[in-house]
Amino acid sequence: MSYIGKTPTPVPLTSSDITDGIISTDKLAANAVVTSKITDATISNADVNATVVTGQTAETSIADGDTLLIHDASASALRKMTKANFVSGVGENNRPYLKAAMHPSGTTTLSNETTTKVAFNQQLVSVDGTYSESDARWTPGVAGRYYIQAQIFIDWGNGSGQRMDMAIRVNNTAVVEARLRTSGDLGGSSPVYIAGIVTLDDNDYVEIFCFGGMGANKDFDKNQAYTWFNGFKIANT
Repeated sequence: MSYIGKTPTPVPLTSSDITDGIISTDKLAANAVVTSKITDATISNADVNATVVTGQTAETSIADGDTLLIHDASASALRKMTKANFVSGVGENNRPYLKAAMHPSGTTTLSNETTTKVAFNQQLVSVDGTYSESDARWTPGVAGRYYIQAQIFIDWGNGSGQRMDMAIRVNNTAVVEARLRTSGDLGGSSPVYIAGIVTLDDNDYVEIFCFGGMGANKDFDKNQAYTWFNGFKIANT
């Protein structure tokens, strides 16, 4: 190109030199603008319209293989991650968990004035942990804090001063205990409940024990709506 007078000094074209809307997508060849053509930090937040996100088709659910865009702080870079991987790294869950009860067949007796392990000998639900029906013992197998609860239903209160104790034991050591004492005849079976938070290692086991100062041996009511043993993980530490 010929010039009259002195040849002008080349100056890079900046965004301020271009009128808004003067260059539309139909003026650009496919793949004309690639990352190698863009100087680092040239495009800032102010240059990106919110419609880049808000203008997309709305979704009401997300599949495990769908991809999210995240910022990797350690690399100071954008990364993609599947929903499955993203969820696996967020928060905690309540696994392992357990629900056990007494098998409805046969008779289970609590001897008077004797500390006895409650024979929760039927596993109803056990996820990730290990439950021994023969030992009435739960080994979650994952270290963490657990919420443990149990209830029995038995005719234990037939006179003033009679009592019922329950205990949550970890490795045969009581870590949570409860006691009920009656002021008179309760007139039949009554619930006794215990619950607490316990800290477990990956090989600790949990059992439920009770003691009845009942005046005589008593049979448990084995209705699984009244007599049960539950537990679930609530935190990693």
